[in-house]
Amino acid sequence: FLGEDIYLKTWRKISAAEMGSEEALDKWVASTADFGTLVHELVGQDVASPITDKEVSSAITTFKDKYDLSDLVAFKAAITATKALLSFRKFIDDYQLDIFSMEEMCTDPSIRTTTPIDIFGVGKVKERGKEKDVIILANMKTSASSGSYHQWHCAIEYRCALATLNLKK
Repeated sequence: FLGEDIYLKTWRKISAAEMGSEEALDKWVASTADFGTLVHELVGQDVASPITDKEVSSAITTFKDKYDLSDLVAFKAAITATKALLSFRKFIDDYQLDIFSMEEMCTDPSIRTTTPIDIFGVGKVKERGKEKDVIILANMKTSASSGSYHQWHCAIEYRCALATLNLKK
């Protein structure tokens, strides 16, 4: 029982006024969360078998229709999703990432926490000119905002992953 968040209440009031109604704001908030989920799903499909720009376009068209988005917003969403896919492909290549787990719920009983892990695996980095295997936990974000809490969130995900996943692969 934290009480009322005045900042959030003010943001919501201003945002609803800018968007024309509380319903429009709620629809926008839902669409941003669903867009992040959509990009996660596209990345997962791409890891299993590389997807084409037509498959991205099809997914974005379905998303556009669901939320009645304008063509411009859908176009920007397609660009954002494509950038995310290409960035992730580059990340896999750059670190020679061997993915152990994607989108898996992991639990660390010692901290009484369960959380989904986006990407967990082993990759390669160069240290003092020598290649070295390292554990990689990737937390995918589709928004530019990831506050200071993000590092702590990743630390919790890492603990949960170590407690849950079999790393003797």
